[in-house]
Amino acid sequence: MVFTAASCLQTPDGQQASLSVFTPGREGEDAPFGVWNARRVFKQSGFNATNQTPGNRANNDFGIIALGTKNGKHIQDVVGAQGACFDCRNFDTSDNFQVFAYEREGEKPNRLNADCAPRTIFTDVVTGGPRFDCRDGRVLEKDADGSPLLAEVDPETGLGEVRGILNSRGFTEGPAMGGLFLATAQNEFFQQVDAAASR
Repeated sequence: MVFTAASCLQTPDGQQASLSVFTPGREGEDAPFGVWNARRVFKQSGFNATNQTPGNRANNDFGIIALGTKNGKHIQDVVGAQGACFDCRNFDTSDNFQVFAYEREGEKPNRLNADCAPRTIFTDVVTGGPRFDCRDGRVLEKDADGSPLLAEVDPETGLGEVRGILNSRGFTEGPAMGGLFLATAQNEFFQQVDAAASR
């Protein structure tokens, strides 16, 4: 499965995308790990494609792609898999955070050791829910929508745990890009998707 922002799974006019693919490590036309077709695509039930308010993005902009197999293998057999930690909002800002971002269209995605300052906000009038801010200027300059926020990344394997999804440029105070934490609602959604995708 691939975690991303629900807003990345729709067309520019807000409709559900009819075809979704995952191309890990893509660089221009080069797809070193192949192109993986989506078997099913799921968006968190509260997400409204026509409602781009900060509250909607902060609380509900979460999507999951269930991929098909390729040559008899699952995606994790080829590129590995990150862990996921739900309700892990309270963590040290010195944790090794990374996000994925494209510097320019068509280029290979870069891993950025990003200065993501987590903040837990439950009643903020801007976001309406728990979120984090990524204040590293490089993230703002690159296309990072839909990227996971990875924490506790092993420098040798590159594996860590997903704790959030970047999804909202411009909804924060100052120069930052933000996103939602994987909280209880996202965990419940994931359990539903896992059950549905296995059928």
